[in-house]
Amino acid sequence: MTEVQPEELEMIGPKGIASVEIAVNLVRTIEASPEPLLLKEIADAVGFSSSKAYHYLVSLVRSGLLERERGGMRYGLGSFSLQLGLTALARTGTAHLVADAVRALRDEVGHATAFSVWSTRGAVVRHLEESKEALGVSMRLGTVLPLLNSPTTDIFLAWLPDEELKPALAALPQKALPLKKLVAIRQETRQQGGAHASGVRTPSIAGAAAPVFGGRGRLVGALSTLGLVGQFDDRPTSKVSRALHRHARALSDTLATQM
Repeated sequence: MTEVQPEELEMIGPKGIASVEIAVNLVRTIEASPEPLLLKEIADAVGFSSSKAYHYLVSLVRSGLLERERGGMRYGLGSFSLQLGLTALARTGTAHLVADAVRALRDEVGHATAFSVWSTRGAVVRHLEESKEALGVSMRLGTVLPLLNSPTTDIFLAWLPDEELKPALAALPQKALPLKKLVAIRQETRQQGGAHASGVRTPSIAGAAAPVFGGRGRLVGALSTLGLVGQFDDRPTSKVSRALHRHARALSDTLATQM
């Protein structure tokens, strides 16, 4: 195996690696911007040539710390940066804000409620409150939700960029989610400000989900509620849906000041 020379790692002293610190500085530059940045803007901010900055950006995009916009011209924070932020959120005093919102929604509507985040496998349940109904729907923390016919997944399909969706969607059978269908999901979900469906997970379950945003309007998760068909009113104008959206907006407003 070829030995890596210290100068190749651009080491600073016995413990520091300059290339790592440079990469972190690039991420910080993008994080501090209110919108994704062009390559030249990033290079100018850190005092690099565009070609040198580009090589760092390629690796940072591959790692998931950064993402390229659909047009490929600008760079923003990626899915792994989001996961880091959510993990940090879970380990700070702000984690209770999400848990409180999930519980408050459950107490108001009576159905099972959850807060989910996106991962390389799809939407994952991170906070959960069980239904108050005797025959209500039950879920488990850590459940990976279906990639199709799931209101929660539709939230991420609507508001996350393609690069963040690709690792999970790659697991779908070929042509299971054609571009035309994906575009239709995005348009409908954004127009309604959320997603609603019957036959979620099984034909007997209905559900609804709404987006939760953090700082700079970035999607951080989905607040959702589930119930049995016949007990759960999944219409966008129902009392359950109105309560869901109200709690999601309130949580978004709170997280925007914390993240």
